[in-house]
Amino acid sequence: MHLLSREDLIRQVESPDTKLKLFIKLTIAFCYCMCSLLITAFVMVLVHDRVPDMKTYPPLPDIVLDNLPLIPWAFQFCEVIAVFLAALWFMILFFHKHRVVIMRRMFSLTGTVFLLRCITMLITSLSVPGPHLECRSQSYGTFMAKLQQAYHIWSRFGMSVHGVRTCGDYMFSGHTTALTLLNYFINEC
Repeated sequence: MHLLSREDLIRQVESPDTKLKLFIKLTIAFCYCMCSLLITAFVMVLVHDRVPDMKTYPPLPDIVLDNLPLIPWAFQFCEVIAVFLAALWFMILFFHKHRVVIMRRMFSLTGTVFLLRCITMLITSLSVPGPHLECRSQSYGTFMAKLQQAYHIWSRFGMSVHGVRTCGDYMFSGHTTALTLLNYFINEC
């Protein structure tokens, strides 16, 4: 039996990436990200079941938001900004020399951050942020109905412009998460 020296072992493990290895790593990272986003959508459905009653638990006081007028179009504008940043990010990726490595890192980070978001959503139940939102606890009944609603959220990227309406995920906003990640990727690339 022949034992490899430490240097030979490192050389074998860190062999140069072939196109096949790069593609396999990218595929694994993409699947991880998609599974994480689907789990997040399912957790959003579970959290929606636990939204506190607005009459019993009024919105938490907020010095800034209490002194600003409601801007009804601000939430949709946030989604427009996200679409713009995503388009800019994909344009950068298209022209970047190491796009496969960057996409792999992007999928890995996005999947991990959204899984952490799941934990935060599960352990916190905040009241609805303001009286302008109509949020009530909604039970989807069976496991299949919950899975179907999770697929609805996942397939529409959780965006309200695509008809997704959720409540209960206020502590760690998906919009804030997506905007922050896109901004990070654009600035670090």
